[in-house]
Amino acid sequence: MVAPSESSPLNDCRWTVIVKGCSIFLSLLMLTGITACRRSLQPARYNVLMITLDTTRADRLGCYGYPLALTPTLDQLAREGTRFEHCRSPIPLTLPSHASMMTGLYPPEHGLRVNGMDVLAPELVTLPMVFSNAGYRCGAFIAATVLDHRHGLNRGCEIYNDHIETPKISSEDYERTGHLPDLTPPMRPGAQVVDDALVWLDTVRDRPFFAWVHLYDPHYPYERHDALPQLRREDPYDEEIAYTDWQVGRLVKWLDRYGLKRKTLIVIVGDHGESLGEHGEATHGLTLYENALHVPFILSGPPRLRSVGPIPTPVGLVDLFPTLLECTGLANHPMAAAQLARSKGRSLFPLLCKKNIPSRSLYAETIHPYHQFGWAPQQALINQDWKLIRSPKMELFDLSRDAHENTNRWNDAEQSRAALNQLRDFEKTLERTPPISQPLASDDIRKLEALGYVAGGQKSISDAYTNEDAWAALFTLRDIKDGLDIARKSFSIRAKIIVNDVGDDVLEQAKTLVKESPETLFFQNLLGCLYLRRNEYDPAIAIFRHTLDINPDYSESINNLAMVYMILQKFTDAEPLLRHEIENSPQSIRAHKSMGYVLLHLGQPAKARDHFEFVLSREPESHGAHKYLGDALLQLGDEAGALAHYTESLRLNPGWMDAALPLAHLLISAHEPQLRDPSRALQIAWQACETTEHHVVEPMTALAAAYAALGRPQKAAEVTELALAVARESTNETAGLALKSDLDRYLRAAAGSEE
Repeated sequence: MVAPSESSPLNDCRWTVIVKGCSIFLSLLMLTGITACRRSLQPARYNVLMITLDTTRADRLGCYGYPLALTPTLDQLAREGTRFEHCRSPIPLTLPSHASMMTGLYPPEHGLRVNGMDVLAPELVTLPMVFSNAGYRCGAFIAATVLDHRHGLNRGCEIYNDHIETPKISSEDYERTGHLPDLTPPMRPGAQVVDDALVWLDTVRDRPFFAWVHLYDPHYPYERHDALPQLRREDPYDEEIAYTDWQVGRLVKWLDRYGLKRKTLIVIVGDHGESLGEHGEATHGLTLYENALHVPFILSGPPRLRSVGPIPTPVGLVDLFPTLLECTGLANHPMAAAQLARSKGRSLFPLLCKKNIPSRSLYAETIHPYHQFGWAPQQALINQDWKLIRSPKMELFDLSRDAHENTNRWNDAEQSRAALNQLRDFEKTLERTPPISQPLASDDIRKLEALGYVAGGQKSISDAYTNEDAWAALFTLRDIKDGLDIARKSFSIRAKIIVNDVGDDVLEQAKTLVKESPETLFFQNLLGCLYLRRNEYDPAIAIFRHTLDINPDYSESINNLAMVYMILQKFTDAEPLLRHEIENSPQSIRAHKSMGYVLLHLGQPAKARDHFEFVLSREPESHGAHKYLGDALLQLGDEAGALAHYTESLRLNPGWMDAALPLAHLLISAHEPQLRDPSRALQIAWQACETTEHHVVEPMTALAAAYAALGRPQKAAEVTELALAVARESTNETAGLALKSDLDRYLRAAAGSEE
């Protein structure tokens, strides 16, 4: 007898030909299409190419019946392989949804329940860990900062390519001027992600590999692809999906080019959907309707998976972990054994062999309404026909007759009571993992805000994750259905503030928002920002202080209040706030920048230097940090260091006056002769005067000083006279007195010399 191998059971789905007995039996067997799954005697190690489609609704792909779709690659993969008609995400948020894919656990079980907050528990095993341990080369290519490696999904990957540019801000002086950030989403277009993935794949194609490619393009804001007219769609969301399909096609073509498609399991799966205004939600994260939970799930590649066809059995993203392990022969891998035993997910491999599996209920949740607005979370339990959504205002839908969830049947007392009992029974089976907190730095908050995940400033509810009474108490808060219109108005106000539309009408709208939902600290902080942009500092201070009385750790209000104090030159008031923020978020670049600036003005240049050096260790191209580090070094007597950082700041931001002027003055007046270069100073000052159209005193003063240093006092006097006229126009008496003194000095020098 031959012992069974540990090879992939994908080889098992084959016509079983029994050449024993009469030919009639053989013919009958072939006609009935009986398929048997048995162990192959020849080992086979399939590659895995897992492509996760962020924010992609199943019903917007051609293979799921959408007539306006332009998704030829995905449609072809579905025709060649297996399409699961009813796959649901356990949560409409990117990080926790991907954690469920990678672990086979529901969010309460793996502990990641909101974006950006926590770290995967060290005892949990991910798909790349298992594949890596089994000898696979493992790489991940990430498109958005929400899946940053710090959350733990990089475990097992030899490369986790998540380098994404931080969104630019409207001014490097954001901390002291009150400028709000330019909320350009910190994400990479699919072309860049696939470019990087293909470079790595070229290096590993001769070995078994597990490659995860994350494509974020269908996420809001939806971009047009004018350079690719062949992808043009009337709806920008559809156009983003067409662009995503094009990127998937590039990966499939790479497999074809090297003859790897036959031995690569291609996994196409969405992390969650998009509401697109349905049920009152513009995007996702706040509700649990089908438009946010129903996602595409396609398996294709190896011949044994071909032409299985669509599978109507409801499945979930938690099934991905056990399914991929069984399909690649790793279901019995010792590293995965404990987690597979704990997982609510199950292998879908029998369905690939046209066998039935028992029906079961699927779980979903979102705590995002609480974290963003201080409102109640939601839970859902979904079975073959029915869907219960638990919230303060309960909902029950008969999906078999009401796929779009238009009719709430919660008044059906018997069915509702049974569904709620099932949810409670299901909850009891969850082995919860307490969240491992990773305090969100203010810089990370701004990145999440750019992606639409606003940090609401609510206090932590980590105890509610494991305490039944604390969890139940959350469902007494405002129902998200009663708050969606309020939320929509808040984002409109936020957008107006960003573009500096801060008129009285916007102020009244913001005040109304706070009255409608006083429990939402985000709204109060928004009102404070509005006062700040209107230069109304006293009410801004009052608002920010009020939010900090409620939650002393609310990062946005801490930084905003510190900003007001810096604008008002109240540096001793700003310092303790920033010290508290850095204690809470040691990696906050924003807080370190502000603290350095404050310490400079408090006469502590050595401490300020340390903060700016920290910033540059994380953001080496921060022209503001270079400038202020130059200031600190100059105060410490390090003229060479100051010169180097001023120069670098001006290189990074040509024409920036705050760096140009101190650099010019240092080139004129440095104590060390080898550092002086008045000719260069003249060029810098002249450029600054040109930029300001010779109508700003400071660059004209620097220009005059450069002429004087070059032995041209008459020219220095002429420039100073012009500067004096500008000062008189602006009624700047202090500058006028200094200029008169300079003018007298230059005229005396000119009288005693010949130019």
